[in-house]
Amino acid sequence: MNLIRISRMLVAGAAALALPAQVEALPVLTSGHTDVGVNYENGAWDLHVHAEDLGEEYEPGGVWIKVGATSRTSIPGSAAFSFLGASGSPIWVLPAVQKSDLVFLGLGTEELAAGVFSNNVVNLALKSVRGPGGLVVYQLDTFGSPVVSFNSLDGIDANDARALAAGGHTHVNWVFTAPGQYRIGFQASGMLAATGETTTSEIVEYLFDVGEGPALKITQAGAEAKLEFLSETNATYQIQYCAALGTNVWENLGLAITGTGSKVEERFALQSPGGFYRAQVNYGAGVNLGVLARLFIADATNAALSMIDLETGVVSPELFTLNSRATLGSTPNARYCLAVELDGDKAELFDSGIYVEDHGDHWHYYQENAHRMSISLLGDNPVHTVSRGGWLTLHWDLTGRVDIFNETQLAVLGNAYVPSVIMAGAQHGSAVPVGTNQFFAISKPNPLYPVTVPNPLPVGVDVWDLATSNRVHSVSGYSNMHGEAGNGRTAAFGFTQGVLLLWQSENGWTNYMVTNPPTMPASYRIGDLRGHDSSEWYYGLSFLSETAGDMFLINATNLSMEKVALPGDSFAVAYEFSPDGAIFGVVLANGDFLKLDAKTARVIGSRTSLIAPSTRHENHGQYHPGLAMGLGRAYITDPAGQQVLEVDLETLSTLRTFPLNGMPTKVTLHGVLVAPTR
Repeated sequence: MNLIRISRMLVAGAAALALPAQVEALPVLTSGHTDVGVNYENGAWDLHVHAEDLGEEYEPGGVWIKVGATSRTSIPGSAAFSFLGASGSPIWVLPAVQKSDLVFLGLGTEELAAGVFSNNVVNLALKSVRGPGGLVVYQLDTFGSPVVSFNSLDGIDANDARALAAGGHTHVNWVFTAPGQYRIGFQASGMLAATGETTTSEIVEYLFDVGEGPALKITQAGAEAKLEFLSETNATYQIQYCAALGTNVWENLGLAITGTGSKVEERFALQSPGGFYRAQVNYGAGVNLGVLARLFIADATNAALSMIDLETGVVSPELFTLNSRATLGSTPNARYCLAVELDGDKAELFDSGIYVEDHGDHWHYYQENAHRMSISLLGDNPVHTVSRGGWLTLHWDLTGRVDIFNETQLAVLGNAYVPSVIMAGAQHGSAVPVGTNQFFAISKPNPLYPVTVPNPLPVGVDVWDLATSNRVHSVSGYSNMHGEAGNGRTAAFGFTQGVLLLWQSENGWTNYMVTNPPTMPASYRIGDLRGHDSSEWYYGLSFLSETAGDMFLINATNLSMEKVALPGDSFAVAYEFSPDGAIFGVVLANGDFLKLDAKTARVIGSRTSLIAPSTRHENHGQYHPGLAMGLGRAYITDPAGQQVLEVDLETLSTLRTFPLNGMPTKVTLHGVLVAPTR
C-alpha cells in the first residue's frame, strides 16, 4: 500500500533528480524500437539514442527515455531473481520483449563497421547511476535464467561492463527500483585493430523518466475540489479525508477508483472544517511473474494434442490429431515437443513457435504459430524419451532403435532434419546423453528378449560413441533395468540391485552400483528417476511391479541412497525439477502438491487436495496427472477434474485454471520465461 499526500509540496518532490528547465523541456520517447547506440568513426566515439521507428538520433542527454506507468511490476519470488532485491518489491521494467506501450530499448552497434576494433568487439561500461533508485540490466539465457550485464545495486565496478559485437544489437531488460528521473552514465572502449591502441570515450549520461510518481494536481472550485492524476491499470485509488493528522483517522470519500492507465479526474466535496486529504493506492493482482510460453497436453485415451497459450490464456483443445494416445518429450531448450504415440507405432515433432536465437552479441525472442513438423518417425513400440545436454533421445522397444535429436541442428534444418540412429539391440530400454562429445548410455538387451510374459528387462548398460557407432564401455550382470535419468555428467539407471551410475573420467569410463538401502522394502526397486544439470542428486521412485512405493534421493557425489521423508501415507504420481534445479515438485496420488528443496529433499511447502485423487494406477501411470515446472510456476494436469492448473511456486496458490475435456495427463512446457512487463 502506498500513501499519496495531495499537496503542492509532494508534486514538486516527485522528481527525485533536480534538472534545469531546458532539460525538462526535452522531447520524450514513450514507445517504439530504440537503442543505446554505440559507434566509432573518423577517430571519434559517437554514443547516442537511436529511435529506429522515428528514424531519429539524439544526443544521450538530448531526449528523455520514458519508462511508462505500465512498466511497474514486482520482483518474482524465485531465488534466481534475488539480485533485484526482496521478493514482491516494486520495480519498473523496460522488457526485452516488445510491448506497444513501452520503449523497446536495446544496445545497438549496427553502425559500427567491421574491422575497426580487434575481434570486432567493443566494451560498454556502466559508470554512474544518479537517481532515486538503482539500475539493473539483464537478459534471460535459453533456460530462462537471468544473466546480468549491469547492476548498480551492489556497487559499480569493472564487472558492470558488456562486450558488444560490431554490426549488431541486443535487447535486454532494464530494471529500475524506484520511480523518478535518472541520469545513467555509460562509457565505451575498444582496442583498435590497426594499432593495438585502446581508445575510450567520454562518460555520457542518458536520461530516463521512470513511472509517473504521484503526478497529482488539485484545484478548488467553491465547496468542491478536483483531483487529477495519471492512474495505473493494476491499481485502485481511494480518496480519504482526515480532520487532524494526530488522530490518524481517515474517512473514505466516495467509492474506490479503478486505474485505467490514463489520466483520471475526480471531484469531491471539501469537508468542514479544513483538514487533510490523501489518495490511498492499492496494487492488485496481475503483477506476478509473466510467462511467454505454451503447454502441450496429451490425453490418457484420446488421440489428440491440446495446447494452452500461457501469455493469453487461450485453450486450444485437440489442436492436433494423433494416431493414438501419447507421452510427451521436450527438447532441452524447450522449443520442440516430441509426441510419442505409444499404440500407433509413431513419433511426431511439434514446434511450439516460441524460441530464442543466439545472434552472437544478443538474443532474439520469437513468437510464432505452433505447428506440426513434417518429421514423422515410424517403428515398433516407441516409448522412452530423455532430454539432456542439447540432445533428445527416443528408444523404440522391440527393435532397440535409438533416434537421437540434436536441438541446435534441428532448429537450423527444420523439416529437413534427420535424427541420428543407433541400433542397440532388441529390448525394452532407454538412452541417456552423458559426458562430453557425443556419448550415450544405452541399456543392454536381455538375451531372452522379447518374451511376452514375463518381460525380460535389460541386464546392464553400454556407452556408445555416436561418431563411430561403437560401444566404448559396457556394464552387465544386473537385472530388470527400468528408469533412467542424466545430469550431463553422469547417467543413472534403476535395477533390482540399486541405481547404476556411469560417468566419464580422465581414465575412461567409470560405473558404480548404489545399492538399495535398508529403508527400501524387500522386492522393491527404483523404477523411475529424475535428474537436473545443476544437481548431483537424483530423485527415484521405488516400485514393486506397478505398485509405487517410497521416494529416494540418490547422491552421485558420495554414491549413497536415502529415503525422502514425504508427509502422509500417499505416494508420488508426478514429479519434476524446476528449470533452475532449485525446487523439486511432487504431486501425490491423494491430490496433494509438495514443494521440496531440491538439494536437501526437505519439504518447504505443501498444498492439500489441489487436484482430484488418482485412483487408476495401471499401465505404468497412463491415467496419472502430469507436472511441468516453470520458473516460479508449476503446471499440473487434473485428469479427473478435466482441467490444468497454474500454481504459484512461492505461495502455492492457484493462479489460473484451464478447463480441458477428456483426461488430460502428460504435459510439457515450451517457450521462454520472461520478466514481468506491466
